[in-house]
Amino acid sequence: MRNRAHAEQASLAQPPVRGRSGAAEPLEAEALSAFALRLAMTLGAGILLSEGLSLMAAEAEPQERALLERLAEQVDREGRPLFEALAETGYFPEHYVHMVQIGELSGRLEQVSEALAAHYRREADLQAGLRQTLFYPAMMSLVLSGVVFLILAKVLPLFERAYRELGSTLTPLAALLLRLGRALEQAGTLLAGLMAAAALAGFYLLYTRRGRARFSALMARRASRGRLGEALSRAHFASGLALMLASGIELGAAVARAGELVRSDAVRRQLEALQCRMEAGEPFPRASADVGLFTGLDAGLLSSGFQTGGAERVLQQLADRLSDEATDRMERRIGLIEPVLVALLSGVIGLVLLSVMLPLIGVLSAVG
Repeated sequence: MRNRAHAEQASLAQPPVRGRSGAAEPLEAEALSAFALRLAMTLGAGILLSEGLSLMAAEAEPQERALLERLAEQVDREGRPLFEALAETGYFPEHYVHMVQIGELSGRLEQVSEALAAHYRREADLQAGLRQTLFYPAMMSLVLSGVVFLILAKVLPLFERAYRELGSTLTPLAALLLRLGRALEQAGTLLAGLMAAAALAGFYLLYTRRGRARFSALMARRASRGRLGEALSRAHFASGLALMLASGIELGAAVARAGELVRSDAVRRQLEALQCRMEAGEPFPRASADVGLFTGLDAGLLSSGFQTGGAERVLQQLADRLSDEATDRMERRIGLIEPVLVALLSGVIGLVLLSVMLPLIGVLSAVG
């Protein structure tokens, strides 16, 4: 019921964002999830794809109706596959289009749509959590930066004059910070402009549709790198391969098609080596372990799955686990942002205060 409510509430196209060149930018994750879920419910009711798209268009808001009507026309009148129609709009990301292609080729578009709805719902929740996580540290950073500026530019000069009158001097660190404060004071207008620009950039990236689209694209590119990107690519590959095998598609062709979902360069190289080994007659489970695609317990489960005829189920379980692990890893990274920023800025303020107070303690001790 919760997913159904999301499908009814989320807007597929407040009109889709376009870049400076006029090219469409992908829809937000929430809209992609809503579209996939509504499509899955339509197909689950036994309605033909073209009729389902027409029904979705009839029930849609005016802003999204044109897109759905165009999809329905291309699928119904022109006889084009849905994945081609989606790709032509430019509003659907590459991963989405490839998964729909696999669903159509395998005859399991309903199951693929359900998987896409869940995937992009998780991504939408992650992006919302990221915006919430970044907002408070960003505001705190601005406030603490202002405090540091005031201490360096306004408070330290007062202490410097007081020490001079008492016949003492600042510590070398405090003197260095004093010179820094004077330089910052001279560049105060520039710094204020930079802070305002940073605040506006953050607001644009996190709270405007075009900014969120660009921020999501940036996050997707970063997520395709490193161990996180490898885990996500393996999850996408395993999920796509499970769907292809469940529909009876030959293993070699299924591996090639599922490989189109992979973004990580490292995993792509592993897949190329895997296909070479399979062409030489090596079984898929052993070849995938030899190239490092699935290792350890995963390789053992995969081997058992192929031996017992349950390869599709094992692959889907691997995909779900790898996807969950990648999401957890990303959430842990996001969760580190706030404490690291707070610790860094608090340390700077503490260092400034100590550099000022230590000489004062020495002066007071001498007076006493």
